[in-house]
Amino acid sequence: PLPCLLELGEGWCANSANKRVMVTDSGGKQSVVEIKNDLGLDLIEEPKEREAEMIKRLKKQGVDVVKIDTGGSTDDESGKKKANPNFARSNVFG
Repeated sequence: PLPCLLELGEGWCANSANKRVMVTDSGGKQSVVEIKNDLGLDLIEEPKEREAEMIKRLKKQGVDVVKIDTGGSTDDESGKKKANPNFARSNVFG
């Protein structure tokens, strides 16, 4: 299992109010990280601008981040991407 760097609780169900993304660090290690200040991210319409803002906020938190994945897919044994139904794409409800 991948390590989760969340303030409260454990795993995918922990602190579901804040957006979480898969972070790849400079050493190639992947982990799920909470964006502590995620307010307004869903208002940024351009995906590349939204991703850049998420990376900026993660770096401000002190996270070593080279790239992020917000889609929640994982690689299967063949190397093909497979959707992960437990990965939240957005924290907007209603």
